[in-house]
Amino acid sequence: MDTFYWAKRVALAGTGLFAGIGLTVSYVGVPTVKATSDPLPSFLVLYTRGSHIAITTILVSTFAGLLEYYETHQPKYLYGALLSFVSAPITAIFIMPLNKRLSNLSREKGDTYDRALVQGLVDKWASLQRLRAIAGALAFIVQLM
Repeated sequence: MDTFYWAKRVALAGTGLFAGIGLTVSYVGVPTVKATSDPLPSFLVLYTRGSHIAITTILVSTFAGLLEYYETHQPKYLYGALLSFVSAPITAIFIMPLNKRLSNLSREKGDTYDRALVQGLVDKWASLQRLRAIAGALAFIVQLM
């Protein structure tokens, strides 16, 4: 088996996992967090359980997509890698500060936090998460082509 064979499978698996998890978080996890009477602990569970999977699949699928491009010089693999990678700066620049702010609210305020503030932060987080989910789904579609 050659390098492209394995890179294709890894990129397909990575983008598929990221897309599936991203869509599930966006359309199942976030509405569940928002529906609860105590959203902060629910959000923190959702975040802590998914964060390691997200960054791993982003990096693995990006690297595999770049390897596909290197092996074939077909632009679609570069586009797939870029669509996978775009979630990394979105996460680092926009989502991580929200995660930290929500985590700090939990540590600082305990059960006395402002639920409206948390709902607003979760809404912002959800919008960014949907953007990542869309990028992941598009990367997966590129891998299927």
